[in-house]
Amino acid sequence: MKTIGSRLEVLRGDAHHTAGGLTIKDLKVSKSSDEIVSKKKASQGKKNAWAKATAKARAELIKDGVIEKGEMVLFNQGPKGKKLYELAKKYYES
Repeated sequence: MKTIGSRLEVLRGDAHHTAGGLTIKDLKVSKSSDEIVSKKKASQGKKNAWAKATAKARAELIKDGVIEKGEMVLFNQGPKGKKLYELAKKYYES
């Protein structure tokens, strides 16, 4: 068994830790993207206030029929993006 390896090698058990020092107990497989991520970083992202505001704004726009579920809408890109940004900003500031 190697001492240092990639995240995949550590998760499979072929290596003890990554170059950054992450061991098997520090890693998990992301459900949404099937990537191997750090548990600590993944939990930090869930606590992010801007991410929560964006998710809430997107859900409201889907409910109102402005955008479709799964539709890629970028902030300030076209009229839908402007609506999404303004609503997310409102939720973030409140």
